[in-house]
Amino acid sequence: MKLFSRLFIVLAVFTFAVSVASVHTRFNSANIGFAQTTATPTPTPVVNNFIAQITASARPSFVNGMSGDGRFVVFESSGDVATTRTADRNNQDGNREIFLYDYAQRAVFQLTNTRSALNPPASPTPTPSPTPTPTPTPTPTPTPSPTPPGAPTPTPTPTPVILTNVEIEIGNYRPVISTDGRTIVFTSNAALDGAATSPNATGPADFNAETLNAIDRAALKADGNQELFVYTIPIVSAVTDLSSGVTPAFTDLSSGAFQRLTTTTASAPTRPGEPASTTVPFGRSPYTADDNRDPAVNDDASVIAFISNRDSFGTSPGNVTRVMEGRTNTSTDAALTEVNPELFIIKRDENLLFQVTQTPRRASTSTVSFISLFNANPSLSGGNGLTSDVVISFASNANLATGSTIDSGRNTGSGNPDFSIEIYTARISGNLFTTRDVAQVTRSTDATGGGATINLLSPGQRISRDGRFLAFESYSENPGVADSPLQTTRGLFLHRLGSSDFALVIPRLTGQVIIDDVLRFPTFTADSTRLLFSSASNFTANGATPTTPADGINAPNPNPRAQLFSTVIPATLASLSGFTFQRLTDTPADYLGSYHAFPSNTDTRIAYSVFNLELGGGNPDFSEEVFYQISRRSPSDAQPARAVTFATFPTDRPVTTPSASPTPTPSPSPTPSPDVPGLAAGGYSIVRSTVPITTSNIVIGETRKGRTFRTRPRRTAASPTGSVGSPINSESMRRPALPIEINGVSVSVRGAAAGLYLASPTQINFVVPVGLPAGNHPVVIFDNRASMVTRSTLAVTPAQPDIFSSTNGAGGRARIFNITNPAARSPEPAEGFAATTTYTNSSGTSVTENTLLAIELTGVRNATPANITIQFGTGTTAVSITGANVAVVRTDAPGVDQITVRLPAGFALMGEVPVFVRVAVTGGGTFESRPENSAPVIRFLTVPTLTTEPVRFDGLGYFDPAKTGDATDDASGKATQGNRSRGTLRKNR
Repeated sequence: MKLFSRLFIVLAVFTFAVSVASVHTRFNSANIGFAQTTATPTPTPVVNNFIAQITASARPSFVNGMSGDGRFVVFESSGDVATTRTADRNNQDGNREIFLYDYAQRAVFQLTNTRSALNPPASPTPTPSPTPTPTPTPTPTPTPSPTPPGAPTPTPTPTPVILTNVEIEIGNYRPVISTDGRTIVFTSNAALDGAATSPNATGPADFNAETLNAIDRAALKADGNQELFVYTIPIVSAVTDLSSGVTPAFTDLSSGAFQRLTTTTASAPTRPGEPASTTVPFGRSPYTADDNRDPAVNDDASVIAFISNRDSFGTSPGNVTRVMEGRTNTSTDAALTEVNPELFIIKRDENLLFQVTQTPRRASTSTVSFISLFNANPSLSGGNGLTSDVVISFASNANLATGSTIDSGRNTGSGNPDFSIEIYTARISGNLFTTRDVAQVTRSTDATGGGATINLLSPGQRISRDGRFLAFESYSENPGVADSPLQTTRGLFLHRLGSSDFALVIPRLTGQVIIDDVLRFPTFTADSTRLLFSSASNFTANGATPTTPADGINAPNPNPRAQLFSTVIPATLASLSGFTFQRLTDTPADYLGSYHAFPSNTDTRIAYSVFNLELGGGNPDFSEEVFYQISRRSPSDAQPARAVTFATFPTDRPVTTPSASPTPTPSPSPTPSPDVPGLAAGGYSIVRSTVPITTSNIVIGETRKGRTFRTRPRRTAASPTGSVGSPINSESMRRPALPIEINGVSVSVRGAAAGLYLASPTQINFVVPVGLPAGNHPVVIFDNRASMVTRSTLAVTPAQPDIFSSTNGAGGRARIFNITNPAARSPEPAEGFAATTTYTNSSGTSVTENTLLAIELTGVRNATPANITIQFGTGTTAVSITGANVAVVRTDAPGVDQITVRLPAGFALMGEVPVFVRVAVTGGGTFESRPENSAPVIRFLTVPTLTTEPVRFDGLGYFDPAKTGDATDDASGKATQGNRSRGTLRKNR
């Protein structure tokens, strides 16, 4: 693991901030100068959440941005998570790549396709170290976040490249997306200098460092630093209402154009990874210089801000032209060879670049001999710099109010003589390069004199799109006042730019088991009306400290847990009036990570990444995954009662009313009830009501007036160009596999969004979220078009098998196929399935094997094969098959499972018999498909084994011609069994 991964940087800042807090224990948090209002707020609507998991990989994925309409989510991942991946375009090697998720198409596209150069083949095969310790470097490459302790992350197949075996690492990092959803800006070293200046030339679109010749490989080793790139998203079919569930025509979003913006000389050459040895006990990851980083964009990406420690940015086609104005990023002191991270701006419509900050390399205080100075984490408002202002916020520990730095004389006040981290803004208005108006926002004093972290401007969108507000964290009691006392915990502040208004948003964390709050990552909705943040604090809906924990909106359960919150930005910050808080998540554990949220224009649609959590979508290894959340507000819960009932699909077995726990009778009785104790996670299900619960009447793939549903899922295939086929309902080609909104209707179970097949006024066909644990969970049915909410409780069970049949109800023929021949899938023949199957394999050889049957059903997605019993027939002749002859196979159809059954040697059951599937869960009871009086049936045919004479079929049954004399005819002339040997004559029914 490299030194400064994105999460490592955040944790390092957090750890350092906590250490600062321990120095300031003499300040009591009770002495806060901002009293929280206790006025009773207007009753707030109820927030209903619907969370879909977008990625599922053993390797981490990080969200970095969402378009204003909520359609696109950009993220980086080292997992192979694209839904449109092919043999030539995938991420099996585990490189950090840029991905784009389209909610409307329910598809993930891999935008960059790169491969690192491995150590020469002569090198011995490295042994991966579980905890590599890299050597610190001045500008390290960002890397994946560490795996949370105790999280069982399985190794994917094929195994990704081991970092200690990499000679030149290629990576793509920190993508940001414009609010208009047209442009992505990111950094990458997937290019040779001078290349990738035209769309899709050699660069991040397709760059394989393993195939470079010796000259180019040497050049990349010497100059393989991170550069700035722009990706233009292809034009897509418009979807005016994402809640409709309509899937637009396929557009390959990986076919857009790349443009390289910077061409800089690396501050240091690349360094190969090293396997563990006596000199490097834990091995060492590869290194590439992270020279250009942390891009930020305005609404249309016409203005880009970024941090760089380079001075020359190149003038080749497609690169920016430097506007100097006397500023450089080179040291005037020959003894200081290190470079300084400075803030730069690019104006794309003129292809010009300007250096905003010019800070000295080092500074010293009375207590510290030298402090390395830096500028970091820029954020942009939404203007364009011409017709509307663009405001930039950033953090710096330099003294930007002194003579040789930014706009001497403009920045009034005390400056930053102690070199602590302060927050600054710069306003661009009219001509980009003449009006900068840099101002210092915070004025903290470091009592230790060592450049401490007092103010925390975390990476991301910390300035509102309208340029009026700034959100950050601080240990200062009043960040806008010099020498303000420091507190023991960080406060979350909202600042109105151009004023002295600093609002302490929530009470500081005190009196709980954790030392300080989680990183809050405050951010704004793109319409600038709401502030979102993460917190483990417990406070009331109006931001007061609760009298008792139960009075708060985040009461410990039993310990503090991090949640995502939203509040309307009040009209007046100085009076601290108008804050009304709502919790947007319901973390199902004592979780102390952070929700780094990226909202759309409103907080209705939010994307984020969290690790070590199972939110219902299926994250058994607790990796960091991408989640898409819809938050719907209902005016209140004082709506007419709408009782609902649940049932299995397809055979419509009703669910009993949930009891204290969904544990069924340990074993079925001889005549079991048609009711079932609950619905299984991942099971195809039905919810009904005798009164309307929605205003919709839609089936996925079609609209039929007067008809509310189909009994089988429709799998309509699109015909995309340049991609594999993508069925409209598919677990491998859609994320999520089914829409989670149809005509504005959504269903959640414990907050996890359910995939929908049908939404009609009185019936919804849905799939229970696959990652839910057994238990009684709240259900929310919400119709956004009518603000109609219906609440209920569902018992989720470990399994609840229900076999698809010809009637999809009681009885009927079970949907079972012969799959013994891997190249063929045969339905039940008229004469029934035989015990063995003979077929010609791919080598042309005739093969006879015990028949392998595939049973189509639902409700066994999470069942263990060892707990499954397949029973054919009843009574003393019944045959039960268990153990190695049974397997659960995941299908691509949402909610549809498959069990394969190998008929054992000596299987001799004949005729038509019922089929049962039974799942016995240790300590959880036994769950069975339909009982005998309504179970689906299957027909078997077994060749007699008591004679060696040929066996024939006479239209009524199979018989032994050597013993036909033993038979007699009845009055109707039909053959009867008479004295024939066992199995020589059985009528086919």
